[in-house]
Amino acid sequence: MVQVKEKSGAGGGRNVATKAPVLCIDAGNGYFKMDFGGKRYSFVAAVKELSDREIEDSRPDRNSALVTLNGATYAFGALARDLGGKSLFEAGKVENTPIAIAAALALAGLAGGQVAVRLLVPDSGNFQWKKAAAGISNTVADFHASVFRQGFERFQPTVTVELVTEGYPVWNWAVETAQIPQELEEYPLTGIIDAGTGELTCSVWSKSGTIIRTAGKSGQVSFVAPAMKELAGAIAAGFSFQVKGQTPDRASILDIIRRQGSKPPADRRYVYEQAGEACDFTDLVESTVKRWRKELFTQLMNDNWSAIWNQIGMVYIVGGASDMLAPLEEATKGRFKVVRLPGVEPQLVNAALMAQMG
Repeated sequence: MVQVKEKSGAGGGRNVATKAPVLCIDAGNGYFKMDFGGKRYSFVAAVKELSDREIEDSRPDRNSALVTLNGATYAFGALARDLGGKSLFEAGKVENTPIAIAAALALAGLAGGQVAVRLLVPDSGNFQWKKAAAGISNTVADFHASVFRQGFERFQPTVTVELVTEGYPVWNWAVETAQIPQELEEYPLTGIIDAGTGELTCSVWSKSGTIIRTAGKSGQVSFVAPAMKELAGAIAAGFSFQVKGQTPDRASILDIIRRQGSKPPADRRYVYEQAGEACDFTDLVESTVKRWRKELFTQLMNDNWSAIWNQIGMVYIVGGASDMLAPLEEATKGRFKVVRLPGVEPQLVNAALMAQMG
């Protein structure tokens, strides 16, 4: 917190506390999401280290940034994808998070001063994430970046990083805004399913907002499981024979699924184009997702959550792939519920909810 001098109407001065701006980042595995003062970004989370010639030629669009860190220059976002870069789930999410945060700072225009970064991670108690977070402040303390229609500028923010465990922003929202139905308020635990592009996180929370990691015979009740990136791989393998024997690109499949997600289910058509051929894989997506949904529900009810199921009230579903789990709402008679915020696309719900945290 920074102390600043504010002029009073009487001509004197008084010290007032000014909170550092809060930048909420859900870097994701396939899509980068951020919320800064209600302004939100959502675009492909891709990264590429650039050669000198690429640096000269590169021009970031509205969904990209160029970042120079530790002597290397990276493209982050749509430009990185266009230049042949890798998604974060392929390049390594932990290793490349400093680049994502620097890009976020540049997009938000936070060139200096105190900045509080809330960073969504699968588990804030994970040693790997703690170690990464400890070094981020120094890594982004002095860097250069370029965003849409702006040249490289120097950024020297003083950053503090707060790791936020996936599931907590949803639990906080559900409790603070009284989302839990009255008939389920007495249940001691709340479940959160975060269906992201890369992984699916299932977590269980107490009434005080404490994550429950293990319980009863089922052992691990808060866990991370493969999700959309594996699902996209299965879909790609399922119709590779249609595209001259080549396995389609998973990132492209994820992008197609995401774009179709904004349409009503009956209107969705999944088409992959390669080498001048258009391959419709709609039926394959529907059958693969149906099987994935059934396997997840079986895993929860018969294994991970079986010993504590009678203690769980509501189960909230969030994340870019949350719509694919929407049929569980009807199957559980409303006990499972997809989090929908007015005017906020599913990909951005976590970032928006982090911005609401006190």
